[in-house]
Amino acid sequence: MDINFLRMNSDKTKVTYIHSRYKKNFTGSNIVVGNDIFEPSRKVKDIGFYLDDELQFEKHINSVVKTSFFTLRNLGKIRKHFSSKQFEILLHSLVISHIDYNNSLYYGL
Repeated sequence: MDINFLRMNSDKTKVTYIHSRYKKNFTGSNIVVGNDIFEPSRKVKDIGFYLDDELQFEKHINSVVKTSFFTLRNLGKIRKHFSSKQFEILLHSLVISHIDYNNSLYYGL
């Protein structure tokens, strides 16, 4: 990687092994890249999407639900200050867009 002047940030790099949920005691070995050793993690986050080692998306779905309900509750407090059309725009921009982000990954759940 030094040839292309690329350098891996070992503090931010996470790895995981994807495996069947029926293998309860799955433990992958450490991964070595150059001088860095990475220990596999059960959950990793990439571009705002949580990915777990069993592809259950439980952490990600919980995160989206938590954020959406928090935003909805706060919007409910200020609803009386906006017209219906304005509130609809706020709802779509703050809640629906968050739910729709990476929605193709939800297919089949």
